[in-house]
Amino acid sequence: MKKYLFLMLAVLSMAVTFTACSSDDESTGRDARLVGAWMASDGGDEVTFNADGTVTHMEKYGSSIYTLTIYKWEGEWATTNDSKLKLHWTKGQSVKFGQSNWKDVEDAEERSTINYTISNNGKTLTLNNVEEEGYSNTNIYTKE
Repeated sequence: MKKYLFLMLAVLSMAVTFTACSSDDESTGRDARLVGAWMASDGGDEVTFNADGTVTHMEKYGSSIYTLTIYKWEGEWATTNDSKLKLHWTKGQSVKFGQSNWKDVEDAEERSTINYTISNNGKTLTLNNVEEEGYSNTNIYTKE
């Protein structure tokens, strides 16, 4: 009976050991190469990743100064071992050109995961966002 009990305990401990290990691809941290300010290649927006895990994204919309609106998004960021950038936007504000009062954006909270690559000796950041609907959007940024 002790043999069977010992054997069952050994098999159970092996099962727990193997099921407790998960893929390292999902572990999160912060890729230090992202820290700093990045300007979009089209000049329309800027993203700043801070070492403390906070992020700010400033983007401009509008075809002229009369229709220009600036959006400011704030949140948190982390990266995974498989080159994915995880963003959690917690606050959004907007202001129209010529006005000084920032207005809160309703429903600003959003989570997203984006594929990223860093090239050109750490000076170029490429973000490739693939939506569930199959839509793909690629943005290229240069470190300031």
